[in-house]
Amino acid sequence: MGNASSMLTQYGIEEVQDHCHNLWVLCDQDRNGKVSFNDILEALRDLSGLFMSNEQREQVLVQVLKEVGYTRELREVH
Repeated sequence: MGNASSMLTQYGIEEVQDHCHNLWVLCDQDRNGKVSFNDILEALRDLSGLFMSNEQREQVLVQVLKEVGYTRELREVH
């Protein structure tokens, strides 16, 4: 898929907005307008099914957040 700028050249802005909206809807599990750690964990649970344990999903999510510069509380690390 590539980075954000390559997405904008591959897709129109409306398509990118639609993709972002769909991803938001998928992740905002409790529909409160915010995406929390638990929301993402629930979405990951829906996507992985029985393939991963709850502990494995949590470890994966913590590692992904760490790699992109965020903490478990979804706060940016400076």
